[in-house]
Amino acid sequence: MKRFLPFLFLCLSCSPNVYEMAFEMRKDSDAGVDLNGKSVALMYYDNIPEDELEFCIALSESFSQNLAAGQTEMELYHISYEDSLNISHNESMRELLMSVGSDVVFVLDRPELSENQFYQLLYFYDSMGKEDETINFSAQGRIASKASQSASAAGKTIANSFLPNWSVENFYLISFDGLAWTKALDEVAACRWWEAMQIYLELVKTNNTIRRSAAEYNLALCCYMLSNKELAAKWLDRSDKDYQFPQSKSLRRKF
Repeated sequence: MKRFLPFLFLCLSCSPNVYEMAFEMRKDSDAGVDLNGKSVALMYYDNIPEDELEFCIALSESFSQNLAAGQTEMELYHISYEDSLNISHNESMRELLMSVGSDVVFVLDRPELSENQFYQLLYFYDSMGKEDETINFSAQGRIASKASQSASAAGKTIANSFLPNWSVENFYLISFDGLAWTKALDEVAACRWWEAMQIYLELVKTNNTIRRSAAEYNLALCCYMLSNKELAAKWLDRSDKDYQFPQSKSLRRKF
């Protein structure tokens, strides 16, 4: 989900200690799609003219190989072309998705091939997406000496639009002197968010409202890094109620 850069620890105050950290965060792709952690299937027709089939196979293989560069594995399937199958409709895409048991399905439409041009539509449906909708993407261009070369190039271009983007963001961790706090800090430095959470869950049991607020804030940070923004917001609310650290607003703006 996220890649991490080396930590830059900057002590801003003595008690508590505030550490600034630089993280390289995974963002949605240029297509506005996040495939992280999802099972993905790509389908193309197998009962179409030979030149179209060869084009689809070359594009599919290139698309799959280049998408793997973003750590997304894809299963390839071929299906029969039927006039009654309307892959632009959600119902048809859901049926295809359920037939292979994946979270996400891509379906290549029949390519339009002329003597020196191609036009390709790709339909996309994400069962875990925010919106229940089928989206289509297109690729077009000139056909090189071999159509398969153009198809491979198109597959790479389409795949690049689905690869995640990365950006460096700064976060803050609040800590105190003490064995448990130091241990939690070590876990965070190693990006072991779940292990750090277990320590902070013990540290929130203190009657010291400032230390409890710090532990709650750190729990919010851990939850955010584990992609649970809803739980992160709840811990941040508890932290602000006990004692509002200025770093709270910085973290909340990232939600």
